[in-house]
Amino acid sequence: WSDAVVNALTIPVYLVGFGTYLLVASYSDKIQKRGIFCISGAAVMIIGYALLLAHANVASRFVGCFFISAGLWVCSGSGMAWVTVNQPRYGKRAFASGIFITIGNAAGVAAPFLYEGKFRPRYIPGYSATIGMLLFAMCVH
Repeated sequence: WSDAVVNALTIPVYLVGFGTYLLVASYSDKIQKRGIFCISGAAVMIIGYALLLAHANVASRFVGCFFISAGLWVCSGSGMAWVTVNQPRYGKRAFASGIFITIGNAAGVAAPFLYEGKFRPRYIPGYSATIGMLLFAMCVH
């Protein structure tokens, strides 16, 4: 596939994630609960990564990307909202937000080693580690 086609195929994946997050965020605000949506977002991502690990065909892997996108937007957005609304003052909110983002970006340290070219096209170590960390996140929430 050309670069343009691959980029175009990401549009519906991001739109599903964005739309899912808007629906969940509005409902989360209505009921004033965040943790359950973080846990459910992680569970949805595990389904997506399982589809990528199964490596059955291109269509199932593409569907897995939709699951991952929906879960990722919900989990990260709900987590950020949860961290910030539980801080009493703006200074603590800013610090908590920065720590939240820093911890999330720390995954970039391990990613080059888990998703090396030699593991292509299945990336079993990377997907497996991601599922493990999602299970850990579900326990922490």
